Formats: sequence, C-alpha cells, structure tokens
Amino acid sequence: MNDFVANTMNAEELERAALTPADYEAAGVETPNWKDEPIPSLETWRRWQDAQNKALAHKRAGAPAQA
Repeated sequence: MNDFVANTMNAEELERAALTPADYEAAGVETPNWKDEPIPSLETWRRWQDAQNKALAHKRAGAPAQA
C-alpha cells in the first residue's frame, strides 16, 4: 500500500487492510482471493465482506482493551 493511500484511509480501513490470512483462518472464514479474482461478482464480494467483518471482530475480541 503506498503512502498516499495509507494517509487517506481512516483507522478502521487501515485495520481492515492489515488483516492477514491468519486472521481469517483464526476466525474460521475464507480469506478473500483478490489475486485470482480481482473483480469479483457482487455475491462473492458480499461473502468476502462478511468474512472480513468476522475476521475483524474475532481479532478485536482477542485484542487487549485499550484505555
């Protein structure tokens, strides 16, 4: 990710962009495959969004609370 893009993203977008395949695996969901399907169908994109939401929620639930 280049600096311009990173500077224009909000905190949640940066957190989502930082998800790794291990995060998806830990949440028990399929990792989005943007490399093999750069322009997914709407249904695939929805599935991937759902997987991303679940992976992010799982990662947040395991993170220590911040003051």
